[in-house]
Parts: sequence; structure tokens; C-alpha cells
Amino acid sequence: MPGAARSGGVRGALVRAFCARYDAAEVPSLMLEACGWLGFEHGSRHEKTAGADLSAGCRDLLSICLCAACRTGIEAAGADPTGVARAVRRTVDAEMRDGVRAPSAFPESLGEQAAQALRRHRQALTEELTLRIAAAAPGREILLMADGDPQATGPDSGLDLGHFDGRATAFVLKCWDDEVRAVARIKEAVRNSARPVIANVSVPEEHRAGNARGEVIAMTGTTAQSAEGAT
Repeated sequence: MPGAARSGGVRGALVRAFCARYDAAEVPSLMLEACGWLGFEHGSRHEKTAGADLSAGCRDLLSICLCAACRTGIEAAGADPTGVARAVRRTVDAEMRDGVRAPSAFPESLGEQAAQALRRHRQALTEELTLRIAAAAPGREILLMADGDPQATGPDSGLDLGHFDGRATAFVLKCWDDEVRAVARIKEAVRNSARPVIANVSVPEEHRAGNARGEVIAMTGTTAQSAEGAT
């Protein structure tokens, strides 16, 4: 991800152009996708590594951005970016050369201090970006596509949902895997966040839509509505 100022400026200009064309009465809500790092699996137009025998931990490590702006941000957050790069290289090499699978959690590969600094850096930039976008779209709801795992990258920003200081009317969580994991993800987000949570549900079969809607109703005590895959 480029520096916050550059990224926020480009996206802010896009949002302002959109809002100039469609007023808040026509489009009262904006859903923000990819307000963070797309990561290793989205390094180009789309994922190019399907079938590669890499662990989830290895993919997460390869998703760490160490551009000049991010190195500055990581250092400001309290870690040595050169040390982070060295730890990533060492762990990835161990998996690819020696078959030693990378740990699933960043602290085990990077150390606790570096892992926390990386999370602070990522969270702060996403928060700043949402604030810039919200300023360009006054009077509209801001729905942020998010993931409750701060280590996550991709279209859904990995965040600490309970300590988010950016702008989001509600968090939109992708629930495209099996029902058990999807419901658990939503329940955890509802527990951890003071903001409303929207389940982004893939509905290949009618019964899944009904099950997912029922779970949301049971958790919130309200009627769930479905539109464009969101419940």
C-alpha cells in the first residue's frame, strides 16, 4: 500500500467525483473495499499463486509491505523494519527450502514487539484513509469491508475491530466459507465491536441464505434484510 497521504488523496478524489455525480439521497451509503493491503495473493490484477504449497503463515509474511513509506511507518510504530525483513526472509526460506512450515501468528515469526508495531502501523493507516474518504463524502454512511483478524490482508482490511478510531458506520464481514466458521466470525465481531456488523453472505443455495439470515436474527434480535449478497 502506498503512503497514506498519496492513497488517501487518490481515493478521496475518486469519492468526491462520485459524490458530485450522485447525491446522498440517491446513494446514501458507500461500501469501502481494500482500504489496506491487498497482500501476496493480490499482487497483480488478481491472485497468481493458486496451487502453490505455501502455509497460511508464509502467505501472511509475504503480504507484509516493506516499501519506503511502510518502513517509515513500522519504525514510527516501534519496530526495526530491517529486522522485520530479516525475520520474514528467514522464516519463508525455512519453509520453502527446508519444509519447516511458518508459524500462523506473526509474534512467533517476528517477535512480539515487531508484530505489535506492524499491527499499529496497519491499523493507523486504515483509520486515516477512512477518515479522508468520509471527509470527501459528508452525509453518507461508510460501510467498511473488514476482517476481525488484524493479520489479514486483501479486500477486507484486517483490523482490531474493538479499537478502531477511523470512520465506519458499520463493518462488513465476508462470510463466504462454511456456515459454522462464518457464524463464529460474526459472533466474535459483534462481541468485540460497538459498531453494527453486516454479514456479506454468498448465497449459492437458497437454504444457506435462510440459515445465515436466521443466525443473524438470533444474534441481533432484529429482522435481517438481504441485498446484493449482504445480510
